[in-house]
Amino acid sequence: MKIIPGSHTSVPDTTLNEQKGGEKSDTTAYSRQLPQDKTLDKRQLSDMKVSLAETKAVDLATKLTNNMHEAWRKGYIADNGREAERFKEVPVAEGKTAEEYLNELKGQGLEKLKVEDGKLKQDINQPAEKIVPSLAYKLNGALAEEYAVAVEKKEITGVASINSLASRFHEIWMEHNSWQKGEKPELFRDYEKLPKNEKIKDLEQLKIALNFQYPENDPVLQLFEEAYRSTN
Repeated sequence: MKIIPGSHTSVPDTTLNEQKGGEKSDTTAYSRQLPQDKTLDKRQLSDMKVSLAETKAVDLATKLTNNMHEAWRKGYIADNGREAERFKEVPVAEGKTAEEYLNELKGQGLEKLKVEDGKLKQDINQPAEKIVPSLAYKLNGALAEEYAVAVEKKEITGVASINSLASRFHEIWMEHNSWQKGEKPELFRDYEKLPKNEKIKDLEQLKIALNFQYPENDPVLQLFEEAYRSTN
């Protein structure tokens, strides 16, 4: 399942403190799909539940992608100033030239784009909703997608579940940052063998995902706080 928003207008604004409310809206939408004139068999119900779970994972991955970008941008501005440019190459849609795609994206309201040496580039020092979706996926989306799927699949029943999910987040991080292994070999080990400060980094990323996924004061968030306090 490759999660790439269809257009920049479909990417919602998110903040670090945004929290996902209860699941009533999703449940209502799910109920509306149920036919009134027949009973669904187990396979049909299973397929519908999988579809709903995928929808939730897409929503969570989009929020995490935006959150990661805004966290990076905050640090970049602090180090380089608000007006500092940071151009990255944009994956060009198949069958189009860089110039053609540039004009198409400008027509969608996207900004700070240029073609240089035949390559389309965008300044990423701007809000998440202004980043070309394919570039956002390239920068943070693939990682966010796997985080979201991990959260959606995991049944959290206790502190051990939280630690298991944090461990999975660390595995995902290693898979997507293998280029750092030579420079920082101490980070490429099992979660349980990491020093406390590195475990905390994984837990903090997990907390952001859980805040998006669960309402305030949900028992899962209370379990997270317990796991966080007991980390050593």
